[in-house]
Amino acid sequence: MIINTESIDQYMITIDRNSGEIAYGKMKKLGVIGVNIEGGYLFDSSHNKVKYRNPKLMKQVDQCKRSNMLYSLYVETRADSVQEALEELYEVQLLLATYPPDLGIWLVTHFTKKNKTKNNAILDVYYEYLVRFGMKYKMGLYVNPDQLKVI
Repeated sequence: MIINTESIDQYMITIDRNSGEIAYGKMKKLGVIGVNIEGGYLFDSSHNKVKYRNPKLMKQVDQCKRSNMLYSLYVETRADSVQEALEELYEVQLLLATYPPDLGIWLVTHFTKKNKTKNNAILDVYYEYLVRFGMKYKMGLYVNPDQLKVI
């Protein structure tokens, strides 16, 4: 059977550590096919190291699974160097091993410097390691136009 995908409206919702309970039955009726869940971040917005994981992640993933809802993960990347990217990737590896996402992983980049060479080197390290982690065809950038200008 051939399905005309042009006639299908498919939506995903994005939730973070501050999101409340989600009525997945209602979401499915509205055409939601998946959930993009915050995985965490190693550096906060002031570039201080913090505990990596979204504290609600286990509950949010379990709720998706109980509702037969596919999910992806997104992680906030704030590395200022390749070494910091490797530190973030250590946490990402643990995250993916514990919560393997059906729909892949998204990087939300927060480059603070306009050094495209350095930023691209950081992205190259992310790409290399995410491929090693089995995400070759399951990764993407979740960025705004300003972030695209610095890579």
